[in-house]
Amino acid sequence: MRIAHIIEYFQPELGYQEYSLAHHQSRAGHDVTVFTSDRKLVPDASGRDGLKLVRVPSGAGVERGVSTVRLPSWLSVRPICAVRGLERAILNFGPTAVHLHGLFYGWNVGAVVRAKDRLGFTLLVDNHAMSSNTDLKSRATNRLHYELVFKRWIWPKLR
Repeated sequence: MRIAHIIEYFQPELGYQEYSLAHHQSRAGHDVTVFTSDRKLVPDASGRDGLKLVRVPSGAGVERGVSTVRLPSWLSVRPICAVRGLERAILNFGPTAVHLHGLFYGWNVGAVVRAKDRLGFTLLVDNHAMSSNTDLKSRATNRLHYELVFKRWIWPKLR
């Protein structure tokens, strides 16, 4: 299978789910690529939750044994990160399955859905749900995002 993983911030050194899945799928013989932004969160006591957002080089590469394509960001305000060229990158890769990570703040959903309409791949969605990122109505900014973006633009594209 050709499997694409889509995630805003890819941190292979932290061993999160998106890295572990891609790594094990690759070791099982699948052609796997992670499509992500040119941004990473690095430890920094001055940043939110002890993490600072930094820019890393865009382009294709291999990170801890996993093929990656880092695309340039046009908007990056944690937790939101929208990238340029995602639809074209997916179409060029030609996946049979796409694993979309982090749905609630996924501003890249439109590109994934347009590519799915053209290629017909299987789309798997994982919202990475936990109380800190799924309580979309707890703060004014979360409510605004939920009402103006998620409910109107993201969720309808996946139905």
